[in-house]
Amino acid sequence: MATITILDLDVSDIVPGQQITAAEMITRIEALETWCQLVADNAFNADGSVQMTGHIQMNSKKVTGMLDGTADKDGATVGQIGILTNSISVNNEAVNVKIFGATGDGTDQTTEIAAAVASISGSGVVYFPEGIYLISSTITIPTGVVLQGINTHYSGGQGTRITSTVAAAACFQMGDGSTLTHSGGVKNMRITASGAGIDGTGIYLYYTRWCVIDSVNVTGFTTGTGIQIGGQASGGGAAAQNTVSNVYLNTNLVNLLLTGENANNTSSCDEAIFTNVRIAPAGLANSVGLRMNKGLNNSFRSLVMSDSGGTTAGTIGIDIANGGATVDSLAARGNTFVMTAIENFSTAIQIGTTPHSNTFLETRLHIQETKTMLSDSSGGGNRFIGISGSENLAQDSMIYTPYNPLNLAVNSEFERWDAGTAVAPTGWSLGGNDGESVARSADKRKGTYSAALTSASENARLLQTLPVYAHLKGHYVSASCWVKANYTPSAASRVQLRIDDGVGNTKSKTHSGGDSWELLTVKRKIDGSATKVQFDIDMANATDTIEIDQAQISEGIDVPLPGGTPITESTLPDNAISLLSTTIVPLNANGDTAIYTVPTGKTCILSHGVLVGGADAGTSDISIGQNGAETDFVGVTNLDNLDAANEMVLIAPVPSATPATLKAYAAATVIEAQVSNEDGGATNTLYLYGMLF
Repeated sequence: MATITILDLDVSDIVPGQQITAAEMITRIEALETWCQLVADNAFNADGSVQMTGHIQMNSKKVTGMLDGTADKDGATVGQIGILTNSISVNNEAVNVKIFGATGDGTDQTTEIAAAVASISGSGVVYFPEGIYLISSTITIPTGVVLQGINTHYSGGQGTRITSTVAAAACFQMGDGSTLTHSGGVKNMRITASGAGIDGTGIYLYYTRWCVIDSVNVTGFTTGTGIQIGGQASGGGAAAQNTVSNVYLNTNLVNLLLTGENANNTSSCDEAIFTNVRIAPAGLANSVGLRMNKGLNNSFRSLVMSDSGGTTAGTIGIDIANGGATVDSLAARGNTFVMTAIENFSTAIQIGTTPHSNTFLETRLHIQETKTMLSDSSGGGNRFIGISGSENLAQDSMIYTPYNPLNLAVNSEFERWDAGTAVAPTGWSLGGNDGESVARSADKRKGTYSAALTSASENARLLQTLPVYAHLKGHYVSASCWVKANYTPSAASRVQLRIDDGVGNTKSKTHSGGDSWELLTVKRKIDGSATKVQFDIDMANATDTIEIDQAQISEGIDVPLPGGTPITESTLPDNAISLLSTTIVPLNANGDTAIYTVPTGKTCILSHGVLVGGADAGTSDISIGQNGAETDFVGVTNLDNLDAANEMVLIAPVPSATPATLKAYAAATVIEAQVSNEDGGATNTLYLYGMLF
């Protein structure tokens, strides 16, 4: 026996699961004289040869076509359908709005549609036959309920059309913002605002999960929103894992809006999938294609935006805004756009200061007029890979290059120990409490050495402060480092990587303590009021020794992965001028500071030094030479011109008409900087350049 479920018959008098005869079914079909949607299970012709699925098209009480099916019933009388089955099983959880009095003639159908939705217990489908349905107040869709219309693709006519007069609220709303609603949706219909100036919303998913919007057109909300998806009103719940596909949004002030109700928690639109979405402002001034105030890990594929009439004033294609988030971690982040096309918007893509880690792959931007193509104010917090477009792309884009692969750390492989093997390695210093120590270690991950940091009491910290950082303010910096530690982590006891800008700091995850090498990574947006950029390995309340190797800090959002050949004394190029050392030289105390030791088997000729001030040097003097003769390379040089932090001066022998003979320093010679007339700050960085042979 075959089973056929007909979704739009008047079945209000039938008990769910009750079987009726084919003759009774025919009588009900004859009463429709329109469309009915049919789902068949094991439905065959009399000879059992053809399975029937899809829709039955009714015209003058005859079956005139089988859409989406293979059975050919053209011209057959209604009565002949009885040969397909012996009985009918009616599903009362699929209801037709016309059963509840909706006429589809353009008059107000709000009460009838609400009654149809309310009639479903559990899950089910509310079916809208072809017609025009006016809605004057919000229809709330409960969990498990799908509103299903007829697309013009199937009907060949106007299909299912919803006309909304709802002001300052949604026409269709799933969820109330407080309790999670799931597994429902809206399919196959057009939703149009009734007249100009409607400030409502077409569809609003308000704290929902696993809901679907498919084959829908929302249009005409010229002061409102097409589709909105938002998180919980309070409590931090996200609208998650919803799907929007095959959607056309046009002539809405904001066509697609992703947001959260509370800027200080995790309420947002997360992990949604958007595919084949077409957006058009259609000449509406200040229209926005997609506005994302808050969102995490959403995926957009084949997002097409175009204003065919030319560029309209104030329009924005994609606007990833700050959303009122008070910290970067709550901003729109981790979203991916694949194959996006934006044409003829005043601004194609606009990104605020706090959104980060959003990726655009294969994006095409085209504007006929000279407008803003791309504006990213995040400080390199987002990735743009494969952008193409018109000749205006380069000249009108304002994009910060998000990734600079240069390693800003000095002696990042811990191969150089110019001041000795039981003190901080070259370019690094200690910054924890009394009792900490660092020494060269052969327990390395790569190269020859690592740094062994020991804490005798509470905290230990091995740090490096970038000598030049002003250009990093407002931009992202990322760091990584391999660390080996054997301890028991706790809330108080931990080993972490940290970036500190003097205003705040960001820490990596905690090392697991499993006595193995682990890569710790961290990234931070440097504050606009930063007083430093410091990169450190922090050991808190862990009385132990840890090994540190292959540190890297780079400009940009992409966390650098340490690798490549470590730079050691033996790999510095011979017979070529290169950076020999980087050393902190205090100008607030007279005395000598060791800045370089000539490697074994090498001879060194110095070329020059560059001193980066940590503060005004005042009247301080400096000279450079070997231990015991600290003026034999550069004599006493006054630093009057070093007036502020981050200013630089060149320190080199004074040229003369007769070139001076450069001094060659033998292996093991210690080069020192000597300070006199101290009058400056404690943290000045001296870069020493020269040649080995």
